[in-house]
Amino acid sequence: MWFSNREAGIVTGMKKITAMLTGMTALLLLLTGNQVYAAQSLIKVTSTELEPGVVQIVVEGSEPFATTPASFAVNAPPQIVVDLKGSSSLDKKLFTVGKSSVKNIVVVESNGRARLVARLDSQQPYELDTDSNKLIITIGKAASRPVVKVDQKVLEAAVEQTLASEAPPQSAVEIPVVAEEPATEAPAAATADSGKLSLNFQDIEVRSVLQLLADFTGLNMVVSDSVTGNVTLRLKDVHWRQALDIILKTKGLTMREDDNIIMVAPTREVTEQEQLAARAETKLQELKPLTSDLVRVKYAKASELAELLKTESNKLLSDRGSVTVDARTNTLLLRDTEESLVEIRALIDQLDRPIKQVMIEARIVLANDDFAKELGVRLGFDTQEAVSGNTVTLEGGTSAGHLPGTGTAGGFLSFSIANGLDILDLELAAMQTEEKGEVISSPRVVTSDQNTAIIKQGVEIPYLEDTSSGATNVTFKDAVLKLEVTPHITPDNKVIMDLIINKDTPNFAEALGLNQNVPIDTQSIETKVLVGDGDTIVLGGIFETQDTTSVDKVPVLGDIPGLGALFRKNTNTVDRSELMIFVTPKILRR
Repeated sequence: MWFSNREAGIVTGMKKITAMLTGMTALLLLLTGNQVYAAQSLIKVTSTELEPGVVQIVVEGSEPFATTPASFAVNAPPQIVVDLKGSSSLDKKLFTVGKSSVKNIVVVESNGRARLVARLDSQQPYELDTDSNKLIITIGKAASRPVVKVDQKVLEAAVEQTLASEAPPQSAVEIPVVAEEPATEAPAAATADSGKLSLNFQDIEVRSVLQLLADFTGLNMVVSDSVTGNVTLRLKDVHWRQALDIILKTKGLTMREDDNIIMVAPTREVTEQEQLAARAETKLQELKPLTSDLVRVKYAKASELAELLKTESNKLLSDRGSVTVDARTNTLLLRDTEESLVEIRALIDQLDRPIKQVMIEARIVLANDDFAKELGVRLGFDTQEAVSGNTVTLEGGTSAGHLPGTGTAGGFLSFSIANGLDILDLELAAMQTEEKGEVISSPRVVTSDQNTAIIKQGVEIPYLEDTSSGATNVTFKDAVLKLEVTPHITPDNKVIMDLIINKDTPNFAEALGLNQNVPIDTQSIETKVLVGDGDTIVLGGIFETQDTTSVDKVPVLGDIPGLGALFRKNTNTVDRSELMIFVTPKILRR
């Protein structure tokens, strides 16, 4: 078609105007779309149980949903996560559902994006649909479509449309292990065996966090109405109890556990309640009637038990209670409330037990040096066994020296354990037959656990003492062989013994002064040993050396000066002996 120049100019102008209008329309549509998308806001979340096992969750937005949001499933713990483009205008972030397998819904947001997390009892299939400004999530058996899996390539290509491709936002529920599986597979059992979880919330209500912890642990939790305020926290892979403790400390809260129920309240409120309960219990105790009871003590001393009951640090009697002792019958007269009497009777039953007894057998032997060595070889004594607190004391009398030719030396304290007391008796009998030594004493005593027993045998030597008035007094000193032992029976039927053994010998040859006071040579051993029941401990190391000179001569001729040496014979004999103590404890049984 041909146009004139004027008509051609008009057509060209109209084309320019049309192109300009088209560009402006596209720009307006683009700006309008961005404005609508940016203005999207979540305003309502509702849930409905369509049928047993099927729950429908409806999320309403301020604007229509342009596309179906990205979503994925978490296997342990079972969750469904939906990422939304937009913000949240919801009054709360935690919605309790409690229908079928859906426990609750958590909504968090960050930088214009929101994440919806549906916490489940067990993994379930689900479907996502959009209807204008509504996002419909159907969870349960009726959902025919498998769980939507997040494709990493899609996430990388559409980074602006999902939170799953970004670093964790400021407000998101972090899952320690994310395992995306289709709903058609058998889901793993919901478990929190590890007890660890991750939380990342900004300015969330404390009550909501406590609800999350209760859902995670499955514990019953009661929160006081006084618990208010918000908290910001970021915890990663921490135990739920540690997270709970930190939250309680931060907000000045305290928890009390009663079986499987946790009660949370402000510390001041809990303290006041406990003080009120204590005062009420005290008042109740004051109103309870008193009851009298007679307790016959069998083995212990009633007076000692009475003192124990009155002890302030472990007082079992109430403020109105009393205890009286009848020493003649070894009986306790108790008067108190029935609850206190029950506790007191239980304590007396535990304490009023017969005390174990130990028979201590000792053999004090003076043997020559050769026999001591032979005995150690034959019985296999171990002279390196350890004891504690052992001392050896060698004391001479008041003389300046010992009898000429006689000496006493203190060697190391040797001791060892033998298992055959009968064999030891045979060895000692053979020793005496061969005149290699002698058994000085064989004391035997029976004592109870942790009570001291003493056996001593000897003489009392009189001593004359001058007084200031010129008179003479007579005093006596013991020169005895004494065994003092305090046993302690251990729970594994061994015996710890505190041993003190003294051997005093009067030295009449060195009597001093005009009064002829006799010095006393003293040998003593003090030690603490651990011995098995029926075993024998051997203590030694006190040596005596006796140098004897004997003269054999012909009467009269042996006394002739000069020639007498031909008719007499001088013999020097050196005897070295060791004082050995054999101690055997035996626990007496009924």
